[in-house]
Amino acid sequence: MNKEESGMKKDNRLWNGILSFTLMILFGTYGCVADQKVGSLDHAIQQNNTDDKINLAETYAKPGFILFEDDGRLWVFEEGSQELEAYEAGGELAKHVVRPGAGPDGITLRAPDSDVMLAYVASRPGFYTYIDDGRIWVFAEGDEEHDKFLADGEIAKHVVRPGAGPLGTTLRAPDSETIVAYVTAKPGFVTIEDDGRVWVFEEGCQELQEFIENGDLAKHVVRPGAGPMGLTLRSPEADTIDAYLNARSF
Repeated sequence: MNKEESGMKKDNRLWNGILSFTLMILFGTYGCVADQKVGSLDHAIQQNNTDDKINLAETYAKPGFILFEDDGRLWVFEEGSQELEAYEAGGELAKHVVRPGAGPDGITLRAPDSDVMLAYVASRPGFYTYIDDGRIWVFAEGDEEHDKFLADGEIAKHVVRPGAGPLGTTLRAPDSETIVAYVTAKPGFVTIEDDGRVWVFEEGCQELQEFIENGDLAKHVVRPGAGPMGLTLRSPEADTIDAYLNARSF
């Protein structure tokens, strides 16, 4: 075999390898995606929606609420409400409110009324929230003041923070610590107030455990005024603060 023939065979093997790898990607990876879409087709038909719309509603789902995606916007309903039944029956509501950019990641929201929309936006894990004349009462889970509020509809001693809540609403809570914990909460992060400043940790990180054990970190960064309500942020690394600031709220 001469050098030219040997080179041609090597080239053929190379191209055959590339072709095989390409076909594996096309028919393996995309074939799996196609299977997933076919498998979810019945569910999509039942929801009168597409896969993207279903995923969008699932992404921003919150307990106590039912969401429907409609042309890039989200309908928000309280579970078991008459408006939800009417929408499911007719696919539309004659009377409703629209708030462009009010939802997570700037999504436009539609809801039967402003209170339903605000209740959805205000809902966050670890807190009880109540809409009262356009303002939001906030209680941490396990707070005894919450029981008093349920019994009387009011608590004598509380703090008010105008404009600090979602959509610029006024917040009411038993104390400032509750409001700070509420406005700084974000998925994937743990926030801890310390003397008017807020520590930010990624969930499950080693530095969080160290902070819990020692109450401080020898090495950390400080970002004055960078947090919600102009709060100063502290964190093990600058990248953690950047990721926190770029993360969406609940």
